[in-house]
Order: sequence, then structure tokens, then C-alpha cells
Amino acid sequence: MATTSKRIARGAAWLALPFAVALAYAQTEKHPVTEPEIRYQAGGSPLATEDMHQDVNPKAPPMTKAEFDRSRQIYFERCAGCHGVLRKGATGKPLTPDITLPKGTEYLKVFIKYGSPAGMPNWGTSGDLTDAEVDLMARYVQQTPPTPPEYGMADMKKTWKVIVPPGERPKKKMNKFNIQNIFSTTLRDTGEVALIDGDTKKIINIVKTGYAVHISRLSASGRYLYVIGRDAKINLIDLWMEKPDNVAEIRIGLEARSVDTSKYKGYEDKYAIAGSYWPPQYTIMKGDTLEPLKIAATRGMTVDTQEYHPEPRVASIVASHFHPEFVVNVKETGQTLMVNYSDIKNLTVTSIGTSSSPSVTVANGKRASNRARRKRGRPQVVPPPPLPESSSPKRFQLGTGPSITRARRGELPTETAANTQGSLKMSGWWRSETCESAPVPSRHSIPAPIPPSGKATRLSRSPS
Repeated sequence: MATTSKRIARGAAWLALPFAVALAYAQTEKHPVTEPEIRYQAGGSPLATEDMHQDVNPKAPPMTKAEFDRSRQIYFERCAGCHGVLRKGATGKPLTPDITLPKGTEYLKVFIKYGSPAGMPNWGTSGDLTDAEVDLMARYVQQTPPTPPEYGMADMKKTWKVIVPPGERPKKKMNKFNIQNIFSTTLRDTGEVALIDGDTKKIINIVKTGYAVHISRLSASGRYLYVIGRDAKINLIDLWMEKPDNVAEIRIGLEARSVDTSKYKGYEDKYAIAGSYWPPQYTIMKGDTLEPLKIAATRGMTVDTQEYHPEPRVASIVASHFHPEFVVNVKETGQTLMVNYSDIKNLTVTSIGTSSSPSVTVANGKRASNRARRKRGRPQVVPPPPLPESSSPKRFQLGTGPSITRARRGELPTETAANTQGSLKMSGWWRSETCESAPVPSRHSIPAPIPPSGKATRLSRSPS
């Protein structure tokens, strides 16, 4: 009986070890990113309120419809920003059933509650989620990920509104504000931006916008301000009005991040473009009214493993000043798209593979992910050619370390230095070097110090 009791005790200790380790990590390890960054990435997604179909997975723990809906809401409020809409992985790792089911509910509960040193927040011990909600989420991530609805041209036009038509807007600036010194400040949770006069530090107006405005961009002329919220709502604000306010608005998807206008000469502010996280696409609109003109999807193959990705989110978008192009950056496929808008009906798109997809490499293991990041953007540097052979007698040879050997009586110092291991720099005698021509050193790879070009005589004395 005593032996059996000891075995049971040892088994219980081994079972408790992972929980203790997780708790210790959560309490002592530092996240590689700051707490505000984690909270911002894991911020609420507008998809939390969208209705989605529950696909019952027979291998997953059972969940009622009410539990599934509550878990889905929590996921899109807390988790989708890092793990992706379809749980394929983004900033965080993938949470698809092929990964979560083998882990099991108890393991996932510990991970969700205590977090991890890699940046996973400790949702349970921080008080953000109750134990019951942690249990819900552990079961939810083992279910088949629900797919949000698509969002097409008909959906966009239902939300498009021209508040003040272009013909009824001011023909000249109707206020005394220095529009080159106005701050557009996001009031995240209220769905507003505060326009602040940079000269007087006073608020000009608080304008209603979409939820959690992600970026504010000035038009090429400087007259209009384009803002886009996380809920993919775009607001066009006219800064020439007596009190700057909205003149047009539209929603171009269910979740979005970036907006800009055409900047190339002859096309200034003719078009506006916005990219969405969901659906993964970008939309080109009229610059003065936000009327949607063209939608282009970004779903496609990743640049590294050439695998299809169903959720390549559009990140930053900037307009070129040198060509009639928008530069559209797509996250999960690792592509930069050069979208030429000179013919809006027949867009010309040049795809440039700019980086590996972390969400794909993470699924293949941490080693593959690290390898992809190390290779990202690394230039192919050709090593410099060897120094040309000197026509002078070979009096020195390269050593492996310092030496304090002095020349023997009756011998030339150069002969002693040439025959002594490592004595080139430490012979203790005056020496002269003649520098011939040398290649220009590479800023990427310099295998050894290279003497300067031209002919010069250098006298030096090494310490003995």
C-alpha cells in the first residue's frame, strides 16, 4: 500500500507540473511586446455582432447554440485581431481544430487562463474572462471556425451616403483655421474623431465616425480628411467648411484598416481606395463622393510555400506620387500589389513578393518561422574579390594572433616577422607598408579590414 501511495503521489506531481510551469511563466516571464500593444491587437472586432452559422464538429466538445454565440462574440472581441477571422493565424498562432483538438480542453483552459511568454494574454488571471468563459473558449476553439458573410457592391451601396453633394460645398475656405496644422485625434470607444487646432490647441469639432478609427489621411489638395474605422466605415470630412464636418460616408466591408486617395499628377483626389480585413479585398471609390467603383479580392497563394490562403488581409495602403498607382500591402500572402488606376475598368496589378507569411510558417513549426523571418528581405551580397597580388617581395604573412617576438641579432626584422606565427602586427619593430589599389568595401559584408586605395606609406610601432 505504501508503494502504491507513493506512485499515486508521484503521478499527481507530474500532472500538476504543466499547470505550475504555466503559472510561473505567466507571473515571471516578460512579453516580447508591451501590454498596450497586446490589448490593441486583441481589441474588439466589428465581426462580433455578425450572425454566423454554427457547423457542429462531432469530434469537438459539445456546445449549445447560446454557448457558441457567446464564445464567438468573445473571440471576435478579444482574439480575432491576433489569430485571424478564420483562426488561420496572424500575429498569433493558428487555432484550427487540427491543432486544438489534440491539445484537449484542459490544456487549452490553462493556456487561455495563464497566457504564455510569447505574448498570449493571461485572460483568466487578469480578470478579463471568468473561469466559465475560459471553459467556453477552450471548447469553442476546438469547433469548426464559422465564416462571416461576404460583403459586395450591393452591400456597400446600401451604406453609401452623400451628406453634402460636391456642388453644394464651399467654393473657397470658409474658416480661419490653419488646415496644415489640424490634428485628427481618434476617440476610440465613442466612434468619433476630435479635430484639434494645432495653433490654439482648442477642439474645432468632434465628428461622428466609425468605431475605433484606425487612420486619418489628408487628400492631395489638403482640403479633405478621410478616416476609416475598424468597422470599415469611411467618413469624408471637408476642412473648408465653416465648421469642418462629414460630407460623405460608406462602409466597404466588415472590418478594415487603411484608406488613401490618388496623388499622381492629373489624378489628384480623383479616386479613393480602402482595404478590408474581411472580406479580404480592396475597394476603389470616387474621391469626392466615396461612390464605390471597383472591388478586387486578395485571396490567393502565399509567396513562400505557394499555398492558397483564404484570408489575406489588406494592411497599409499608400498612394504613389510618381505613377498612377496605389501600393497595397497584403499580410498573409506576403505580397505588395502595385495597382494602376489609369484604367479603372481594367486594373493593371503588379504583384511583388515582399515577405514570407508568418501564419503559414508558424503552422510548420517555430524553427520554420524563425528561418523565414531571418531570410526576409536579406540581400544577395556578392563577396568582394581578393586583394591583388603585390609585385613586391612577400615579407609579411598573416598570423593568427598577437606576438611579441623580436628579430634575432643579425636578421632583418621583416624576415623574423614573416617566419613567426601571428607576428605581423606585433613584431615590435618599425615597419612600412605600401598600399596598392583595393576594391570598394561592401556595406553588407566585410570579411577583413581593407587598406585604403592609392599609394601611401604608413609608419607604426606595435606595443611589445
